[in-house]
Amino acid sequence: MSDLIPHLVRTLGATVPASAAVDRALIDAAFVLEKSRGRWNAAWPARVVAARVTPGAAAQIARAVAAYVDRTHCGCWALGKTADPTHLPILARALQRHLQPGGDAHELYQALIALEDCGAVGVFGEETRSRSVMHGTENREHAERYLGRSAHARVQPEPTPELMEVAR
Repeated sequence: MSDLIPHLVRTLGATVPASAAVDRALIDAAFVLEKSRGRWNAAWPARVVAARVTPGAAAQIARAVAAYVDRTHCGCWALGKTADPTHLPILARALQRHLQPGGDAHELYQALIALEDCGAVGVFGEETRSRSVMHGTENREHAERYLGRSAHARVQPEPTPELMEVAR
């Protein structure tokens, strides 16, 4: 078995939220999740191409990314690669965080996209023009509307014990 999967889980479980190693791990995790869903990209690094991605390994990576996003509210774009609606509450918490003072407009936008990728309906409403991080005001409005009508907006703000228990 490749050491890639355990390496990604360890790196994403580290306490330092922002580093070059975590950035690389998020990118590789996103590639692994795409690979697990039958997608292929010729630009994947050799370590991803060589990795044996079983359903169990994909689930392990998904749990690690979910726990990382729930802990840091960053990296939502990678969580979107799971296309798993069970991650909607985590993404809603990230939206809530990035709507607060000091929130990040880029992360807010990526959380909106990830919500769509995980099956949320009507994230952007009927709008098509605000599909860019450059539309900060519109993205904030979409986030507020989504949270206002979503049951996920009322989830507990703390990560669940299941998410914090990242499989080894």
